[in-house]
Order: sequence, then C-alpha cells, then structure tokens
Amino acid sequence: MPKPTGKKSNSGEPKQSADLCLAPILDMRRARELKEMTMVILSQRRACCIDASKVERLSTGCLQVLAAFVMSMKTAGFDVTITQPSPTFLSAFRDLGLSSVLEKFSLEPSKCEF
Repeated sequence: MPKPTGKKSNSGEPKQSADLCLAPILDMRRARELKEMTMVILSQRRACCIDASKVERLSTGCLQVLAAFVMSMKTAGFDVTITQPSPTFLSAFRDLGLSSVLEKFSLEPSKCEF
C-alpha cells in the first residue's frame, strides 16, 4: 500500500487532500499498516481522498480501522472522499451493518488526481 502523499495540483500549489490508494487485499495482516497510514493522514489535519477502486477483499479489522478513521476525521472537521469505491468495498460496510458509517464518507466516482 503506498504511503499518503501531499501531491501538487496542476497549478503547482499543494493539493488540499492527502491521497491514499487502498490495496486489493485488505486482510488482517494489513490492518496495522492501514492504521498507521490513516494516522499520518489524520496528523496532516486536512481533507482526505481515498481511491477504493481496487479493493477485492476487506477484512473486519481493516473495515474497523477505516470506520474509526472517518469518524476521527469528521470529529476534527475534515472530509473523507472515497473515489470509485468497488462493490466489495461498499458491500463490506453494508454486510456488517455499518451503512451509517459509509454514509459519512463522500462517495464520488472520480474526484482525486492520481
């Protein structure tokens, strides 16, 4: 999983959101790494854009990390946008009865510049 970056926009100005591309397999072995990466983004104190298009498997542990992350970001006053969420990503939240958490994300087909 690549680390979040502070990419520059086309105008040369720093982007206002951190980018994070989720790996296809987010099993329990990836939960700690995902938590560390979300903590980095949270410490940057800015909105975040996550590409979830490649997610094929999402463990309960990783889902919990993402749920805690979005709740922390919302509490801090920052948006989390999920671009191109895969059907697996969306159904993982719904299957565990966490649709209300999913609703706290902004879901958009393509907003971030990757």
